[in-house]
Amino acid sequence: MHPNIKSFESMRKDAASVFQAGLDAVEPAAAVHRRCKCTGSRLHIAGCRFDLGNVNRIFVVAAGAFADSRTMERAQSAGLLPARRRPM
Repeated sequence: MHPNIKSFESMRKDAASVFQAGLDAVEPAAAVHRRCKCTGSRLHIAGCRFDLGNVNRIFVVAAGAFADSRTMERAQSAGLLPARRRPM
């Protein structure tokens, strides 16, 4: 085999790696985790800062792919969202 020609198995692994990177890039919980950070009492979201010093509660509204229950569960297990509480 010519040294510049990859084997089928090598190309398959490369394709799988590219596919997985694409999935990782658009996975909702990972995207939220990349864009949202807390530092002390400050919440940073996509370049905006919010002082949470006097805030008691935060409501998160999810739509689209992020509203999927599995995604919400992953976000909760990653510490991005508190566990859901049932209304009283």
